[in-house]
Amino acid sequence: FEGDAKLQQYVGGYTDWAERGKALLIKDVQETNAANEKIEEKKTVAVAKPKKLSYKIQREYDMLPNEISDLEASITRLNHAIASPDFYTKDFSHTAPILEELAASEKSLENKMTRWLEIEEMQA
Repeated sequence: FEGDAKLQQYVGGYTDWAERGKALLIKDVQETNAANEKIEEKKTVAVAKPKKLSYKIQREYDMLPNEISDLEASITRLNHAIASPDFYTKDFSHTAPILEELAASEKSLENKMTRWLEIEEMQA
């Protein structure tokens, strides 16, 4: 038992606690106060209302899931075309545009996903 009839658990036995003395109690009180301050700060931050997006950004945010879905479908279609056994046996003039379209679609998908995450963070 500590002061103020508090029950505190320590690693070791009574002699270990006795060797450490009252400094242990003071250290625990300081750590508890610091932890309580951090909890209060988090509560204050959590209460803050999310920011409202402008009309333009909200509209963009609403359209992004459909655009991402379309790009994913396009990438899947292109990957299936590339995966066909005779794809690389064809002339380069036939395969190059498909490979370039795939690269552009993947880059666009990455950009749209990044933008979607940016807008998500704006709301928080």
